[in-house]
Amino acid sequence: VGEVEVFRPLSFAIISTGDELISVTEPYRDGRVRDTNTTLLSGAIRPFGEVVYARRIRDDKALFRDTLKEACDLADVVLLSGGSSVGQKDATYTTLLEAGEVLFHGLAVKPGKPTILAKAYGKIAIGLPGHPMAAYMTFSNLFGGAYHRRTGYNNLKTITAKAERNFPSAPGK
Repeated sequence: VGEVEVFRPLSFAIISTGDELISVTEPYRDGRVRDTNTTLLSGAIRPFGEVVYARRIRDDKALFRDTLKEACDLADVVLLSGGSSVGQKDATYTTLLEAGEVLFHGLAVKPGKPTILAKAYGKIAIGLPGHPMAAYMTFSNLFGGAYHRRTGYNNLKTITAKAERNFPSAPGK
């Protein structure tokens, strides 16, 4: 065999949003939250490709729109951390709608309910929850599962377990 078909690693952009975010190296101030999602998602991306763009921005719709456009110009997939729930400053949904098409907003899962999947400027955009574990789990399950199915990877390891007691959750989740 002289040639084989391969998949080019995907390029990713990460945009973390929120007025309350500070970098992990900044001194802590009251009311602030360290931006751990950029680091966490960068690690989660490694099996699928590489981060080519990462930016932390404040809650500003014009800045968000411009940053989204820049990220879409540079990457195959854009991950948006925070700003996907319904709130006065959460402009993710409306900005993604203006930039293309929102495929869905909201999942019946916990954590991860406010997740958004969209096409923005011809690229895949995933609006993830701001909570680090919710962002990581949603990305891993949603994107990871779809990626493995699309690339034909069939060596996923699963473990089946049965608990001795019930773990109640919200109905439907």
